[in-house]
Amino acid sequence: MKTLLFILLLSFTVSFISGQQNTVDSLKHELETTKNDTLRLVLLTLLSNKYLDKKYDSVLFFAEQQLPLAQKLNYKIDEAYALDIMAESMQHLRNTRVLETLLKGVKIVEDTHSEKNILPKKYLDMIIYWDTVFIPKDRWTAGNLRLDELANLYTGLGLFYGSTMENRQKQLFYYFKAKDIFMSLKDTSSLALSYMNIGDAYSNLNQLDSGLVYSKKSYDMSPKTAFEKLAGLSLELIADIYWKKGNYSLAKEYSKQAVHTSIEHGTLLGLGYACSNLSDIFLKQGAIDSSLYYAQKAFEVSNQTNDSFFFG
Repeated sequence: MKTLLFILLLSFTVSFISGQQNTVDSLKHELETTKNDTLRLVLLTLLSNKYLDKKYDSVLFFAEQQLPLAQKLNYKIDEAYALDIMAESMQHLRNTRVLETLLKGVKIVEDTHSEKNILPKKYLDMIIYWDTVFIPKDRWTAGNLRLDELANLYTGLGLFYGSTMENRQKQLFYYFKAKDIFMSLKDTSSLALSYMNIGDAYSNLNQLDSGLVYSKKSYDMSPKTAFEKLAGLSLELIADIYWKKGNYSLAKEYSKQAVHTSIEHGTLLGLGYACSNLSDIFLKQGAIDSSLYYAQKAFEVSNQTNDSFFFG
């Protein structure tokens, strides 16, 4: 089993990187040749998006170029979006400007005037926000895009207050604000993500039964939504809660499911967390070789994503 998993991990990594490169190279080439600022904004958005959950220093590099273009063109929702993904990258890279960046974005899209000027339809048809679009494009009204971005920024604030400030009550406050918006938009994919976030916050408050309810609700929703590719994160959260409950066999079972699900959907972030937690589980059980094996896999994923959270 150990040898087979190593082959799966290795082949996944090689094929994933090679599969992405052609698209990234063509986007970069077009960015270098066009003088159309609106098209440049779209291309930068697509490029920063390509690296989400994969390589956060690259996300930040492209997002920092998006921001002044969005400001120049007066596309407020895109300005807030650039700030949002900058903050997400900063969070993973342990940058100290996360809160101020998020609050700038919130200030923009809490104001309904930010709906007045959005990208023309021909550019909206080209663009992808947040790797996959959780609101179908036929519902991409200015109001829906603004509210969706506001909910994403509230989610970022929840993550910041929980992981950086360890203020779990404030974390839940923002997570529930985001959840309510996603429910109003019938954005079931983002709602599945919100349930996972709420489950994680309850887990960190040691309210494990509540954490399990929300994390299982997230996983149960995911096959019917665009959130399916991140289902490994929900599985890993369930595993972590069972670990805290002292049920190590179920923790191991769900972590292994998380590894395979993350490989299946090409999600490095979920893979890193699952391998890191499997390392802890095997260490607890005295299986030193298996623990070292999964720690090495988590380290390899961490190097690919520049994400230190796996070892935080």
